[in-house]
Amino acid sequence: MQQRLAEFLVYMDETHDRLVAEVSSTDPAFAAMKPRVDCWSVEENVAHLAMVEPGVARLVCHGIEWGRSNGVGSPTSDDPVLGSLDRYALTEVVRKMDAPSSVAPPTDKRVPESLATLATLAASRVRLREALVAADQLDLVQVKRPHPILGEIDLYLRCTARLPSSGTEEKADPEP
Repeated sequence: MQQRLAEFLVYMDETHDRLVAEVSSTDPAFAAMKPRVDCWSVEENVAHLAMVEPGVARLVCHGIEWGRSNGVGSPTSDDPVLGSLDRYALTEVVRKMDAPSSVAPPTDKRVPESLATLATLAASRVRLREALVAADQLDLVQVKRPHPILGEIDLYLRCTARLPSSGTEEKADPEP
């Protein structure tokens, strides 16, 4: 397996494991509480991720299919991709943004409990991981897809370009 992909998969697995550990150790009553009226609870954040990740997995699978059918070759670089999002300063608070309704937790009813939602999230993570492993000899940096905030980005970035999910937190504008 190419070094870049192996490093990326380790990062993906570690971040998922940390999320599961944190959510699993959070008292369900606390997970349902919003820190402020205009912020999401832990349950709502996990529900949001469970709605976003299947779409990311689908998009990556379609991108890989497109790359194969359009002659994208093997990777020409083994440079790490993990720092690629740093230039977008996504953790810097600049302006308020709301998640699109298609990936926002329901407001008219209770969201599923965090632990139940983690199962949905795990299933999409497995699909995403399997697709990436199967695309080991495809240069995923050459396969570009649009992101609603960041513009056109490659498939590695697409896998990681989930904005901090608080629903209405302020997020950074991407650099030009």
